[in-house]
Amino acid sequence: GGEWWQSLSAEEKVEAWRALGCLGSVPETYDSKLATTLAEHALASKSVLTFLPLRDLLPLASGSPGSSELLDDQGRMLVEELCSKAGRLTGAVKALVKGSGRKL
Repeated sequence: GGEWWQSLSAEEKVEAWRALGCLGSVPETYDSKLATTLAEHALASKSVLTFLPLRDLLPLASGSPGSSELLDDQGRMLVEELCSKAGRLTGAVKALVKGSGRKL
């Protein structure tokens, strides 16, 4: 997940980070902290529905800085790996939704 973040220039990353209202240093890589920040921002919107792309949430499932262990050498998700980490991902997403005040 987060390939789109990696494709941004340094200036674009700064602009996106500031647009989220974030201060401090801009993350160079897409990790679980950035995934959480983006999900929290989306969930804080006043929209009735919020879409959280599964691929962008993968760092929450892996518990590591990136999600490379959930992808094969072509960048495709390994279903077996994702299923083995489904509980962790589900727990993380439930916590984000509950923290936003939205109903599950």
